[in-house]
Amino acid sequence: AGTVLVADALLHLLPHSLEGADHGEMTSVGLCAVLGCLAILAIPEALDLHHGHAHDAKQVEAYGYANLVTEMLHNFVDGISIGLAWMAGAPAGISTALAVAVHELPQELGDFMVLRSAGFATGRLLFWNFVVSLTCVGGVGLVQAMGQTATTAIVQKYMTAFTAGSFLSLSLNMIFPQVSASIKTHHAGSPKAAALAKLLCCALGAVAILALVKIGELESHAHHDHGHDHGHAHGHGHGHAHAHG
Repeated sequence: AGTVLVADALLHLLPHSLEGADHGEMTSVGLCAVLGCLAILAIPEALDLHHGHAHDAKQVEAYGYANLVTEMLHNFVDGISIGLAWMAGAPAGISTALAVAVHELPQELGDFMVLRSAGFATGRLLFWNFVVSLTCVGGVGLVQAMGQTATTAIVQKYMTAFTAGSFLSLSLNMIFPQVSASIKTHHAGSPKAAALAKLLCCALGAVAILALVKIGELESHAHHDHGHDHGHAHGHGHGHAHAHG
């Protein structure tokens, strides 16, 4: 799950947020990613302050709540992408929606494992995962309200960078240390078994990275179709206006 988050941030989210950016925009995108990192690091501190007022918070590890926050951000960004694609035409919308759905499969499996490990009961986990998924609808609604404008593109760019930063912080600062501690606990008397467990994690991570690369190729194809359909529609409209002129 941690590897999926790192690979998603570095192979998918950050490259997308840097598309067409000049030097000044790259700096702004980098700052948004840093803010995303720091925001996730603040979650455990906020929960520590809350412990004195709510006993339930002690039953779930902080990285479980942090995972829900990052997934909420990610779904919102996906909603913006789907909304923009549908505005370009049905073929682009369908291909983008399918690409996002395929992309979400390894992400959702990883989320389930992380949330279960953090202490969420299965029923509660599924409920909150459903609630978080609704932010995708919010992203689509934002596009419908604002339209395909420069402001929408800016929101998408910086929200994507912020999400990438949150993914890196969650995985490197919370999930990986938790996995390492779990391996040490379960294989305390057998260094060989611990080493094998770590090798298995590395192998699974490599498979996850390969899957994300392949999914990225599918999304790139969908993005190309989006641009082609939008350009075709724009050209058709321009030609129609020229004929009337």
